[in-house]
Amino acid sequence: MGSCDEEDCRRIGAVGDDGPDLASSPFELGINLLSDCQARGVGSEAMRAFLLGFEEVVGPTGFVAKIEAANGNSRRMSRRLGFRLTGIEAFLTEDPQVLRSLEESRLSCIDEAICALAEELGVEPRTLLSHVLVFEKDPTREEELG
Repeated sequence: MGSCDEEDCRRIGAVGDDGPDLASSPFELGINLLSDCQARGVGSEAMRAFLLGFEEVVGPTGFVAKIEAANGNSRRMSRRLGFRLTGIEAFLTEDPQVLRSLEESRLSCIDEAICALAEELGVEPRTLLSHVLVFEKDPTREEELG
């Protein structure tokens, strides 16, 4: 599903199922927006419309969203839409050397928000630099998204 800016009708982003198979559940959702369209409520509206439309066609189902810990806007949007933080998952690989290298290259990204998330999840802050946050949403009810 693409989103179009009403002012100049340019494509500003997309929302969709990142999973390989529509017969499996939960469906993994992804959203991408141009940077100048972020933090304006566009993502929330697009995601809400996608969730409602998807369930109208497929029926009630679960959803999962994987978000980088540093992406505060996406974390807040997911929570507003009824997703709950359920854990973390290694980003791209399980190789400990690669994960350690990724963490080392991003140590300067550790801030208060990362530390708070790490405490909530019971992990070291640096671990969140090589992992994504896993947010899950049980089958929606329209009033949750309205």
